[in-house]
Amino acid sequence: EPSTSSRPTTRALPDPKAFARNKDPFARPNRPAASHWSPAPAPAGARATATCHYCRHPIAGRVIALAGHAERWHPGCFSCHCCRTQLADFEIKPEPEAERAARLDRIARRRAGEVVEDDDQGGVREQEDGDERMRFYCHLDWHELFAPRCRHCKTPIVGAHVVAMGAHFHTEHFFCAECGDPFAPGSAHVEMEGYAWCAECVAVRTERRAPKCGLCKKPVVGRVVGALGREFHEECFRCGECGGGFGDGEIFLRGDVGVACRGCMERGLKA
Repeated sequence: EPSTSSRPTTRALPDPKAFARNKDPFARPNRPAASHWSPAPAPAGARATATCHYCRHPIAGRVIALAGHAERWHPGCFSCHCCRTQLADFEIKPEPEAERAARLDRIARRRAGEVVEDDDQGGVREQEDGDERMRFYCHLDWHELFAPRCRHCKTPIVGAHVVAMGAHFHTEHFFCAECGDPFAPGSAHVEMEGYAWCAECVAVRTERRAPKCGLCKKPVVGRVVGALGREFHEECFRCGECGGGFGDGEIFLRGDVGVACRGCMERGLKA
């Protein structure tokens, strides 16, 4: 009795053109799988020609070979150093050169009988260093171990990011500490108290904390004139009678105009 199930079938549909070529119409396309290994089937009785870099055993079947490296691996041995996921069909990340060089240096120093300052009493660091074999990682573990971390969210950064104030940031996590607006690529910022500020917020903050002019009572930002125990805008500190400046440095107090220059003071005394 025919099935009444409504689920779509997974069976390959017949190819009408295959009948004309006298081929199996239900045959699946023969597509080579994309991978990092090159198939090397060994004929019966053939001797292995490579040794696995990881397990040190002969390889008589498929071989993993990387461009620029003489080492060879069994497909099952070519795995992430952390999670042991086989990497033959995945993106691979090698141990960073600086990390590998430091690890090999510690191994060589221990072998020579030296005391490595980074070692702890429990031998955890020595155990983590292992031996000289090359290490590869899956995408997730490599970024968890070696990628820079965002100063804001503390998570690994993948791809383009911002480097500022001696730290790394996700692009969307580099924003003004006052208004919270993210900085556009290439835009300037001002570092204050360990945080990034935009120019607009710096100006507002500066005005808020600036002293008030003794005449107009507005914030004094920029050049300040200090006199009579107060601070003034340069354009506000003028003779109350003629509006001129005090080029000679002599300032006189007059009750009717506040401050007066020498010339106005003398004319007032003669009047």
